[in-house]
Amino acid sequence: MSSLLLLFPFLYAFQVLKWCFYLKKKDRQEEVFSGKVSWVVPFKNEEKNLDDFFRSIQQQSCFPVELILVDDGSTDASVEVINRWIPTFSFPVILMENQGKGKKRALTQAIEIAKGEIVVCSDADCTFSPQFLHSISQPFSRSKVVWVSGRVVFHSNGSFWKEVLAAENEGLQAITAASIRANQPTMANGAAMAFRKSTFHEVGGYRGLEHLASGDDELLLHRLWGKGDLVYAENAVVTTHSVSSWAAFWRQRKRWVSKSGDYENKGMQTTMLVAWLSRCSWLISMGGINYFGGEILLFSSIFLILPEVILLQIWGLSLFRAILHVFIQGIYSLYVVFIPFLSKIPERKT
Repeated sequence: MSSLLLLFPFLYAFQVLKWCFYLKKKDRQEEVFSGKVSWVVPFKNEEKNLDDFFRSIQQQSCFPVELILVDDGSTDASVEVINRWIPTFSFPVILMENQGKGKKRALTQAIEIAKGEIVVCSDADCTFSPQFLHSISQPFSRSKVVWVSGRVVFHSNGSFWKEVLAAENEGLQAITAASIRANQPTMANGAAMAFRKSTFHEVGGYRGLEHLASGDDELLLHRLWGKGDLVYAENAVVTTHSVSSWAAFWRQRKRWVSKSGDYENKGMQTTMLVAWLSRCSWLISMGGINYFGGEILLFSSIFLILPEVILLQIWGLSLFRAILHVFIQGIYSLYVVFIPFLSKIPERKT
């Protein structure tokens, strides 16, 4: 039993160390992409964020052939803010209403009318580095590239909660970059993704996934995997807000977990299972320390923590956030182990 408790943390450590190897690989220098790019952004009640969103688009080093904004049922003044900004752009800004329901339907509707061969997707609560559009579209100068992920970072106001979420997010970004470079994609973020429109249609887009509340990013990535090259564009930086409360965090993670049973990438399912079992093993080792001995807990902790710290150091995480990452591992293990079960509990209707 003691050996079994070390098996899954060891397998997880091996996987993370393999990601470290791929994370150290530098992005290939691409030629300038000269094709047409459509930028698609669904939104709902983003009145407070739209001014910053538009300012960052105006500061881009290059521009799309069009910006398509899809209103997914806003009840605030988002549309009025957008109409005020539209005349300030030198390229077409198309505002349309979602004729269906949900983000996937909004994206599909916009992609259908998009003129660009490349579709860049993001969210309206984001701002973009000046090189974002250039960096996320540049890899498509290679005809084999079908998907590009950008880097998403969180605003931080110095509060402990924000720093915890920022540290976790940096870990997720490091894993996203490494797994894509290893051609074993795990995660993606809908705030910064781009793909070929032709390949989107080839794999059926979001057909069969419309019932899921999440997954417009990861599930599409898994469908595109095997159709061509995948790229993580580290310089395509998007800044967005993390959730502001525990209740919002809980709702977000329930959405994330809800799509896990629909992963079409079996390798991703195996990776998730190993990660989950490794956390279960660590919790059992901690709870049964008097029975299994402190050595099992020590080694399982080393297997879980040390490879991730190495990964984050390669990624360039600050020392403070690396230490914070280690600090929150115990709480994180509880979250990882139990949320798949707790997320099945229906919310109380008020």
